Amino acid sequence: MLILDEADRMLDMGFEKSLYRICSQARPERQTLLWSATWPKDVRELGEEFCRTDNLCTIFIGMKSVAANSRIKQVVETCEESEKRDRFVDLLKAQGETDRVIVFIQTKRAVDEIRQDLLCRGFKNVRSIHGDKTQELRDLAISEFKAGTSNILLATDVASRGLDVKDIKMVVNYDMPPDIEDYVHRIGRTGRAGTEGLSHTYFTPDDFHRAAGLIKILKKAKQEIPEELERFAELSTEADDQKKRFRYSSQQQRQTFKDEMKAKLREVAESGGGPKARPPRRNNRDSATREDDGAEGGDGGDGGAGGADEGGADPWAAAATEGW
Repeated sequence: MLILDEADRMLDMGFEKSLYRICSQARPERQTLLWSATWPKDVRELGEEFCRTDNLCTIFIGMKSVAANSRIKQVVETCEESEKRDRFVDLLKAQGETDRVIVFIQTKRAVDEIRQDLLCRGFKNVRSIHGDKTQELRDLAISEFKAGTSNILLATDVASRGLDVKDIKMVVNYDMPPDIEDYVHRIGRTGRAGTEGLSHTYFTPDDFHRAAGLIKILKKAKQEIPEELERFAELSTEADDQKKRFRYSSQQQRQTFKDEMKAKLREVAESGGGPKARPPRRNNRDSATREDDGAEGGDGGDGGAGGADEGGADPWAAAATEGW
């Protein structure tokens, strides 16, 4: 038996040649099971290539097209990039102390930087995972998140698939993903097994080309569509039309058009709400970090993930010195 899981993701990550090499070593009379969260043309072709067509069975759960869980309330907040951090902190402060929250951030560097900022602002139980962390640290972060030792998990798209944690109250898209399918996978971490869920997405002027795709997802799930998001979609269509017109125009004309578009995008973002007051930052960064290190150790208990074994080093304290 040959099992291909997350086939669409493997293709996105460039593993197609590796798949062919692996499958060439499998017996031709094998049974092949191919799993995919989406069903685009390249995945269909992959299935036809690797699965035996004489007795092929295809099972769809839900719709063939990309759609979000209707039990997830999707909130989209438009803002400037410079306003995002403070709005995000205010959102976290409004959550319960034990509410599990997953925050998706686009880059590994930003994950580490935002985690350090949250620790300095007084948030204690914050963990993070991304591709540069060892498997041991990733497993430890997820196990503590599942156990409730930590309630805020910062992650890149490495956690958007295959992560099954019960009772996640909210998913935050700190950065809008470049692909609308990744958006659906991200928010699918909440609202699982028949429960209600909440997603909160920050949408900036830099994301305006993704507005139309996001609106389609919101409409399918019968969610409220912000007026600013619809305006972003209109500007995206206008920009595409203007690009065709200015394809052979002078550099000055193209620059004028870009400046006009930036001004319009900024105006739409500002109409979504002005910048909020910045919460007070701790004056003593070192004392906040020391206080956090003590809190992260927790009870050693019976050698659980929350603390250090007797006579051993706390892995979270070690991770803090390595750029956590």
